[in-house]
Amino acid sequence: EVVDYLLEHALPPPDRPLPRDFRVLDPSCGAGNFLSVALEALHARVWSPLDGIEGRFQRMERVLKHHLFGVDRDPWAVRLAQARLRFVQLRLVGLRARPLEANLLVLDTLKDHHPLLEPGFDVVLGNPPYGAEVLEEDRRFFQRHYALGQGRTETTALFLERSVRLLRKGGNLAMVVPHGVTRTGGYAATRRLLVEALSPRALLDCGAIFPGVNLEAIAFVCQKPSSPPRDGLPWAPQQPALVRLDSLREGAFTPVGTQTAGFYAGRPTRSEEHTSELQSR
Repeated sequence: EVVDYLLEHALPPPDRPLPRDFRVLDPSCGAGNFLSVALEALHARVWSPLDGIEGRFQRMERVLKHHLFGVDRDPWAVRLAQARLRFVQLRLVGLRARPLEANLLVLDTLKDHHPLLEPGFDVVLGNPPYGAEVLEEDRRFFQRHYALGQGRTETTALFLERSVRLLRKGGNLAMVVPHGVTRTGGYAATRRLLVEALSPRALLDCGAIFPGVNLEAIAFVCQKPSSPPRDGLPWAPQQPALVRLDSLREGAFTPVGTQTAGFYAGRPTRSEEHTSELQSR
């Protein structure tokens, strides 16, 4: 349900044709939980001139060749993701002479240089690792190459920074992260990066959604600003963008309301508010 929510706000509407160069990436795909849902959503959005099983197969082939990509540094996780996507193929297309291979690669998104890990994705989707151990050698690398690698090095923050870089202009970042990213002092620089580089579109308060894990999470979609059109009218009034706010805490989606996107820009983080209070005493 949470991944469907993210895709609802990150992908083009179902009644609009998917651009041929549209690309979705999960930079920490694990066993393919997010990719499998994205595969179904993309398959429903591509067009084929053929009907029946041939048309469904052609659409599946197009998605797996051109639209969907996944990366993880764990080879076993990538194998599991590949198998999971084959099950989705079997359900949507049926038995074929040859299974289609997805564009899944064993790479370290945070450290590796690879042609796939270049800016230009329309959607970067996922649930980045939280609290992973960072070796001292890696810590020094992150300090040199990441703005959020200074001081306390945390993998969620690093994945968010890299994901922002991987987006094209107008692309959407669609992530599930610990709730602390939105409110604790340790993530103040991460929040500042997100509100300065992106514009929020949707926020979902998930509560403790992971079975057996006492950790609350939040899902969000933020958009990287597009370049203004050359033929636009600078004097024309524009409606402020609205952020959709929802909750999943009661086990079902509950609309909370909306907020203007500009509400989040320039607002102090919790750590900054605490500092301000101390200075005013």
